Amino acid sequence: MKLKWNGRAFAALLLFWSLTGVVLSGIVLYIAPQGRIAHWVEWRFLWLTKEQWEALHTLLGYLFAGAGVYHILLNGRALIHYLRRRKTLRWRPEALVSLVVALGIGVGAVADVPPFGYVMDLSDWAKDAWARRYEEPSQPHAELLPLRDFAQTLGLRPEEAVAQLTQAGLQVPSDTLTLQALGELNGRSPQEIADLLHPPRSSPTPPASHRGYGQWTLRELAQTLGLPLDSLLGVFHRAGLQASPDHRVRDLASKLHLTPYDLVELLRTRKPFPQTSR
Repeated sequence: MKLKWNGRAFAALLLFWSLTGVVLSGIVLYIAPQGRIAHWVEWRFLWLTKEQWEALHTLLGYLFAGAGVYHILLNGRALIHYLRRRKTLRWRPEALVSLVVALGIGVGAVADVPPFGYVMDLSDWAKDAWARRYEEPSQPHAELLPLRDFAQTLGLRPEEAVAQLTQAGLQVPSDTLTLQALGELNGRSPQEIADLLHPPRSSPTPPASHRGYGQWTLRELAQTLGLPLDSLLGVFHRAGLQASPDHRVRDLASKLHLTPYDLVELLRTRKPFPQTSR
């Protein structure tokens, strides 16, 4: 018996499967952590990394678009019938209302006005929750730093870092390998590699392991650097910044066009930093 190919059934099912995948991957990416955290802790969901979910979402999105075009070609007459009345050639109210709804959501999303902005605010809240659960790297994309460079940010000599990791049972062929490469070689995340490194006591270290400098408050920073809090606040005030003890280093660094790590280093070495415009 010869099977008859049903193009409309194929298009409809292709739309269904690709839409299912796009919705699932979209939900995952909606709540997934920021890239700097996902890469640092080797975040996964259902065994897939964030990059794999992004690839899945993109390719299934293209598949959905292609299936939609194919579906329109097969059902063009019906679509035209949905848009306008056959006799009067006037637009159907359903077509006008659907167009207004689509344009309204699009404009609201671009303008970031309530209630549309709340959708992205919820995503930001979910992503920030990961930052509270996991410790951020001391600087953006720290997993891409060679071991020797990352060691220096902790006040360690490269050979000391290699010795500490080797003593912990890790394979370290070279101090030029990145933390990410070392993690892949040893079945660890970059964060786990960093947690095995112990800076000298004289080096400023985060109040909680390798939590990113950007997460420190000025109160914590003053305690770590051994500076009076009022003196530290005065440094920022003289640079034209209003700062309080609970201000995050990340927020102040961005106003000075510096990374949190660079700002901490300037303060630790008592060097001046660029003034911001008032």
